[in-house]
Amino acid sequence: MDFWDEEYAAGNLPEDWFFEYDDMDEGFWRELVAGRVLVIGCGRSTLSEKLRPLVEKVVSIDSSACSIADRREENYYFVCDARRIELPDGLSEDGTYDTVVDKGCLDALLAYREDEEKSASRAAVAEVRRVLRENGRFVVITCTREPGEDRDGYGGGHPRAAALLKDAGFGIERREVKAPRPLAPTFADVRPTHYAVVIGTKVDPHLADYFEYYDSSPEPHDAFASWGVLGGLVRRYLPPTPRILEVGATGFRV
Repeated sequence: MDFWDEEYAAGNLPEDWFFEYDDMDEGFWRELVAGRVLVIGCGRSTLSEKLRPLVEKVVSIDSSACSIADRREENYYFVCDARRIELPDGLSEDGTYDTVVDKGCLDALLAYREDEEKSASRAAVAEVRRVLRENGRFVVITCTREPGEDRDGYGGGHPRAAALLKDAGFGIERREVKAPRPLAPTFADVRPTHYAVVIGTKVDPHLADYFEYYDSSPEPHDAFASWGVLGGLVRRYLPPTPRILEVGATGFRV
């Protein structure tokens, strides 16, 4: 973590070195976040302030004291490591948040040496899962690169972040987002051409595979039984204008 303190203290990093709020329209963010929101690895980003009008509450944490030295706890900024989330006033209790947002934090953890990476990134994901309510969302904005662009050996965060969340029992969705600018203008070897949003939903681990299945099959279809099979039975046994309740996180259709 010393790297970040040194970089922030030296003034080497801009407010948003990794994907700004204004890079996308408000609708993009409204679709991703809701309710009580925790932003991990906030740094000096303006993301937390800009999310506040859209949601109920925003709490922001970063392990670097230098990055949030001029921000106050009254505005819910705290020096805190995402690998062990401990906050005052019940802000780190189990099931506290509806949404956790990560804009580059997992990417930074995944850039560690392999032995550190495994323990650090898994610990952070486990803590996020703990503080999320059931069916809450872990929104990970991560970089990815075209073939041949991986000049520093990192490989991009998208597939590795998705694998981490899946291993922790999250249901996974993926969305590609075109990068409006380079990832980090101060680092010549980091130049992804686009980003991805990995959305992990806190579900019973036994249900996580359903998210993977539907994420890989985006076209509407019936995984259990089609209308061609059920239609005759429905017409035979239900009244002409039945009132039907659809049940299931993935959406069974009648």
